[in-house]
Amino acid sequence: LREQMATNKVEFDREGYFISIVYYGPISLDDVEAVREEALRLSKKHFCFKLLTDFREASFDLSTTDIMDLPDSTAKVYSEHGMSAGQVKRALVVGKKSLSLSFLETVSLNRGQLVKIFKDINQAKSWLLMDHRMQPAKTESIGKDKDLQKYK
Repeated sequence: LREQMATNKVEFDREGYFISIVYYGPISLDDVEAVREEALRLSKKHFCFKLLTDFREASFDLSTTDIMDLPDSTAKVYSEHGMSAGQVKRALVVGKKSLSLSFLETVSLNRGQLVKIFKDINQAKSWLLMDHRMQPAKTESIGKDKDLQKYK
């Protein structure tokens, strides 16, 4: 496990204030669990709940079932640490070699977890660092007569 863990990197990015995770080579369920534990430890230590996971240099040694189970197992691990996986915002970056994880995004969102898949790391960072709660809601001024005409 030590050798496998050495091929992946988990660190706190002080500049961007997020947890940076980079996977290299084939990823097993043991790798995911070890990385998740380390990311959780760093999240608690730095009180940081934004994770950027880079899968561009990785390949998956996981079955579709394993991947589909990740949101539930993530929720369980966070719960065991007195946290909610729903508190954590995760940007996942995939590349040509990595499996499409769109179904992981869907399952995660259905479980109340904020996860988004990107192909571009800069777009992922921008989304991750944007505070959605501070964004004014985009509302059309429904109170105006001309806007109400649309609905008649």
